[in-house]
Amino acid sequence: MPDQLVFLSHTSRDLESRDIRDKLVDRLESAGVDVWIDEESIVPGEDFAEAIKKGLEKTKAMILMVGPRDSPWQRLEMQRALERTIKDPQYRIIPVLLPGVTPDQVPLALREYAWIDLRNGIDNAANRLVASLTDNPRTGAPADDETIGDRLRLSGDPRAALPPYEKALAVNAAKYGEKHPKVAAVLRKAGSVQLELGDLSSAQRNFELALAIDVAAFGNHHPAIATDLSNLASVAQEAGQLAKARELLERALSINEEIGNVAESATLINNLGGVLEMSGDLNRARECYERALALDREILGPDNPTISIRLNNLAGVLMSMGNLPEARHLYEQALAIDTQVLGSQHPTVATRLNNLGTVLQAMGDLEGAKSAYEKALVIFQQVYGPGHPQLAASQNNLGNVLRSLGDKDGARKHYQAAIKALESSLGPEHSLTKTAMENLASL
Repeated sequence: MPDQLVFLSHTSRDLESRDIRDKLVDRLESAGVDVWIDEESIVPGEDFAEAIKKGLEKTKAMILMVGPRDSPWQRLEMQRALERTIKDPQYRIIPVLLPGVTPDQVPLALREYAWIDLRNGIDNAANRLVASLTDNPRTGAPADDETIGDRLRLSGDPRAALPPYEKALAVNAAKYGEKHPKVAAVLRKAGSVQLELGDLSSAQRNFELALAIDVAAFGNHHPAIATDLSNLASVAQEAGQLAKARELLERALSINEEIGNVAESATLINNLGGVLEMSGDLNRARECYERALALDREILGPDNPTISIRLNNLAGVLMSMGNLPEARHLYEQALAIDTQVLGSQHPTVATRLNNLGTVLQAMGDLEGAKSAYEKALVIFQQVYGPGHPQLAASQNNLGNVLRSLGDKDGARKHYQAAIKALESSLGPEHSLTKTAMENLASL
């Protein structure tokens, strides 16, 4: 029996529901989740009720597709699944809402269960199902809330990651106490998601709580304290409080240098370069980026993906300083490292292609920029599917260069796709969403 086998309960009466079912099965199976479907798994002539019972015994969870119509067999499957949860509390039932239904149409017995909404598209919903259904690789047990949050964030659905993190906070606080470092660890993750979503006040609150817990547990000179200070610096930087961000980063750097944590020191020096760059102090930003690059080369060698990150940041400040040829050279070096180490279809390679396209566009090589953006878009589509913020960035960039080339229809198509993806993943009020909307309005 496969390690990840789920029972998919559906009704075959509705052609639209069948189409959604088939797409959902494809997404689940491509992520390594095997699906038990009655019409494919039951042998001709086999007793249907007995086959359903056996199917439920083989599976670890049920996805119940709630559509405009149900059937007696689907009601039987739900009843058997509920009976299974009494014997096995770890067995999960996940209602999935299909187009044309409302939450009050979820069967009464399942209304206390968290449901997943497919009414506005399958992409992010499928990511949530995969995150919920795949086991924890360390323990083999069903994924805990923290792991589910991690997976959803990695999949490009930060808003969906918050509820699992909030559950994990409650579980850890009850299990270990509210002042335990394990609580601080989840507070940092929740804060990072809130920062990504632009909720700076909530992010700051969670980072400050994490800092207070860590200071009480470890004192003032521990790597966790440096991490908390760095996180608070990110909030300050995003809020435009650059002097505060710089002060926090310098405190974090002092801790890491004191305890001899050279690798983390390089990261903090790099981040300090980012603050200086935002402050307009490009020369000192360049010095920080060069220093971080030298430290990491000494530790990691010349062909590590971290070196690519440092080259990329240094290229960015050189571009701001007007040194476009050198910026292009460094972007190409970063792209070469990541292609060699990670493979040509890795999402980081797509990010490097986007950056290369930016400098090519600034140099007036619009066709070269278009080619780089198109390659990045293909990689992101293959890796993430629709709806991911990185995919939206490529679409927005491609829209910009197509507008410069005079292709307004092509630009409009990509801007609209970017807006749809960003509204889904980050929300309509996020700054990136608003930028894409402004680009569309400017056509």
